[in-house]
Formats: sequence, C-alpha cells, structure tokens
Amino acid sequence: MREYAIKGGAPLVGEVEIGGAKNAALGILAGALLSNETVEIENVPDLYDTNVMMDALKELGAYVEKVDRHTVRINGAGVHKTELDNDDLKKIRGSYYFAGSLLGKCQNRSSRRMQYRIKTRGSAHKRLQCFRRLSSD
Repeated sequence: MREYAIKGGAPLVGEVEIGGAKNAALGILAGALLSNETVEIENVPDLYDTNVMMDALKELGAYVEKVDRHTVRINGAGVHKTELDNDDLKKIRGSYYFAGSLLGKCQNRSSRRMQYRIKTRGSAHKRLQCFRRLSSD
C-alpha cells in the first residue's frame, strides 16, 4: 500500500474548486422543465453530456441561457414538444431523465396521450416503452 509522507509542519493553504457532478446535473437540467419560472442552476460541469441536454431542452421549447461556463438559466414555460429525435442525445445515457419530466409537464394538457421517443437500442429502449404505455389513453 502506498503512503504519503508530509514534512514541513506548515499548514496547507490554498483553494480547490470542486466541479459539479455530471450525473446530478443531468437530472437537475431535465427537472428544470417542470418549472414555468426561470431556474438558475450553478456549478453545472461544462461537458459534452450537459451541453447535449441543454440543446435538447431548447429543442423541446425551453428557454436556455448559458450565463457563464458553469451557470445556466432555464424556463420550461415554452415547452411545446414531447418528442425528441436528436442524434447527439442518443449517445448519452442521461436522456431517460426527460421521460419523467415530460410526463410531469404534460399531464395537465387536454390530450392525455403523449409521445416520448428517443430512438435508441438496449435496455433504455425497453424503459421508454414502459413510459409510452403509461402515457397512452
């Protein structure tokens, strides 16, 4: 087992910036769709997956503003679509977070039928089929 020997007797001084957690950020970004008010989310990691999720939010009709590299504002009042067919979204595992958000967002619409589709393969596709059954008349 490795060990670290610290010599010198001086206290450690400095700052360390802790980056945001990608998996937490994906769920929070999708959850922001539920609000019709502007939500500001800080400490969002600037990664491919989070940027793809923000593009998908825009595609659904949400207002998305990147304030700085790690802060984003989202307003879900303009969401008008329930179907996503985004090639980049197929490449990230966090896309299933939209299922719950869209079901919650669309439950009060006059039509109870909602389509949620991301063309994908494997177990994620099977989970989406379950959500489709829940949302059908």
